[in-house]
Amino acid sequence: MDGAIIGNGYTDLTAAPTLAKRGASVAVLESEIINGGMGLTSLKTLMQTAIKRYKRDFAQLLFQCSLNSIDTVHKLLDWIE
Repeated sequence: MDGAIIGNGYTDLTAAPTLAKRGASVAVLESEIINGGMGLTSLKTLMQTAIKRYKRDFAQLLFQCSLNSIDTVHKLLDWIE
């Protein structure tokens, strides 16, 4: 075994096949049955709260980054298959 991935979130489950495609032998270790990770960039804040806290332009940038992260996950999953 070359390495272990701790967790079964999106990044963990993307890292394992990525490493395997590069020739590494990896195991995914998780104590829970259900994925506890987030598909977004951890943007849990309501948009109104983000605007008050960070101002409109930066809040919009954060939201756009969260949308871009969904595209990134899709591209990674397409690449893995």
